[in-house]
Order: sequence, then C-alpha cells, then structure tokens
Amino acid sequence: GRFPHVANLTYTLDASKPAGDRVSNIMIGGEPVDPEKEYTIATLNFIFNGGDDYRMLIGKAQNDYPTDAEVFMSYIKYLGTITNDNIVFKK
Repeated sequence: GRFPHVANLTYTLDASKPAGDRVSNIMIGGEPVDPEKEYTIATLNFIFNGGDDYRMLIGKAQNDYPTDAEVFMSYIKYLGTITNDNIVFKK
C-alpha cells in the first residue's frame, strides 16, 4: 500500500487534507525533522523509482548495495558444499 513501514520515525497523517499537506509532525528518533539536514534512508528499488506514487525520491542520489537474495547466495557459496557428513538428524 501507500503508507510506508518505518523504523525510528513517527508522523501524523490527515487523509482529509490535500496531497502535499497530509503529513505533519515528522520525528526521527524523537527529534523533529530538520529541513536543512540530509537524511539517508533504505528502501526498495520499487519505491525509489516512484512505485506506489512515491515520486519524491526519483532522481535523488543512490547507493547500490547487494539485495538480500544476493547476500544469502554469497553466504551459501562461502559455506561450500554441503555433504551428508555435515547434516545431523536428531530423533
């Protein structure tokens, strides 16, 4: 949906107001957002590229990191081949 899941951030939403005026009282870590400060966020490519109408992130600076699937595959490769000797069955 269009309401983001956030961590360490709170805000007040008034859906009766026009777009652009619906969100107020934004706090990060209990402190008001500083409009002069630059914040770093983590999000999905879908959202970053305007998905669910989040157009405010389009064209902003981006750091690319491996996906969770890529990190997991690297870890599996790091572990090496799994053999029957490595598997313990408990009864």
